[in-house]
Amino acid sequence: TFTEPEISRIGMTQKTAEKKYKKIKIYTNKYSATDRSITDNKNEGFIKVITDKKGLIIGASIIGDKASEIIQGLIVAKALKTKFSKLASILYIYPTLSELVKKTAAKPLIEKANNHLIKIFLNLLKN
Repeated sequence: TFTEPEISRIGMTQKTAEKKYKKIKIYTNKYSATDRSITDNKNEGFIKVITDKKGLIIGASIIGDKASEIIQGLIVAKALKTKFSKLASILYIYPTLSELVKKTAAKPLIEKANNHLIKIFLNLLKN
């Protein structure tokens, strides 16, 4: 929706996803997480991505500057049934607001890296 600020949404809302799926994950980030938003003084806004237990995107919302453009990558990933975390491995032009997608998509990977069992395994490999 071309409002001020822009609002973009695909798929299910969090409320609908919670009703339909047993397990969902919510990943959020603030616009202020990108250098471009700070440079342009447009750091008001956020991104929220909802995934199923497999990591596939089932919904997303973006509110803020150029939200209608930022959501395009999530539309493609959802249509191609690409795991959300896979978007973290793609090169994004710097500095752009689209980095919000990359930085948010890295969160599932960070969660996995912080997993207690993985830490034990990595410590065993070090020794």
